Amino acid sequence: MKSSEIERDTIHLVRTFNRHLARKLRLLNWNLSGTGLNMTQVNILWEISRSGRKSWDQLAKTLLIDKGLLSRNLKPLEGRQLINRVRDEGDNRKFEFFITEAGKKMVVAVNNRADQWIDEILRSLKPSELAPLVSGLLIYGRVMGLPMETSGSVRIRPHAIGDASYVTFLHGILYSEEYGLDSTFELEVGQGIIEFVDQFDPALDGFWVAEAGDHVIGAIVIVHRDRELAQLRWFILHPAYRGLGLGRKLMTCAVNFCMDKRFKKVFLWTFDELHAAIHLYRSFGFKKTEKKTHRRWGLDLTEERYDLDLESDLGGNPGWNMRKGM
Repeated sequence: MKSSEIERDTIHLVRTFNRHLARKLRLLNWNLSGTGLNMTQVNILWEISRSGRKSWDQLAKTLLIDKGLLSRNLKPLEGRQLINRVRDEGDNRKFEFFITEAGKKMVVAVNNRADQWIDEILRSLKPSELAPLVSGLLIYGRVMGLPMETSGSVRIRPHAIGDASYVTFLHGILYSEEYGLDSTFELEVGQGIIEFVDQFDPALDGFWVAEAGDHVIGAIVIVHRDRELAQLRWFILHPAYRGLGLGRKLMTCAVNFCMDKRFKKVFLWTFDELHAAIHLYRSFGFKKTEKKTHRRWGLDLTEERYDLDLESDLGGNPGWNMRKGM
């Protein structure tokens, strides 16, 4: 989407949010630390604790503050013996700062207070409101160039009642937005999943979802075709949660299941624009065996089939460890 296509109301909403958030944080900074330290001092302490030691230049650059302000806030930390300084081994004119045991305890205290504050705020939300909040924060953080790498709030579990609808919804929305597929794609996915769930055989079929809070954000399915052959289907992950290793965890779950059930082969169909997914399939040993170009779901698509021979391909593919993949 081009910037000219963004509505001015949306732009103003983002600016208003940023402005009010900054004000809110300034008002709550003292309570957040709760230690007699201002937030500049807390941030300095946090940065030093992350790496063990930091130079003067590194602190100024990381925290985006001038050296005068940095100097004024380093002195109280040294005075309380939360940090100490040592001369830089490469340049005696420069110093590096390292955290003391007292400083480490202070970092723990600040983190606990921060966690408590956020916990109290989030407790007012319903579970159905929390998951969209997490997704929104991840997307917004990445748009703003922030490191949003955590996947700790996501769990992978077997499917339950209602999951089929969520997985169909994800496919309809995401494939329309990202690849321009029309409504016939969502209809086909929905019909296929309903038929699969209706005939689900727990001895041979598998259906897992990735869940954040009470919100389904991904899925993967194994459908048995006969006693030796299985198909991997409906593998999807919300874009806010990509890049965290969750796709690999879902794939590991599915392939482990196929091995446990002693299938000899697994196959899947995809189309050639799904580059990240195809790279992941190949890393598990899947090999392209067929392709066809035709009109489907409102577009001219090149579909590709990938096969995994569980009796031979995995034995020659040491690039991943299934049992440790979860």
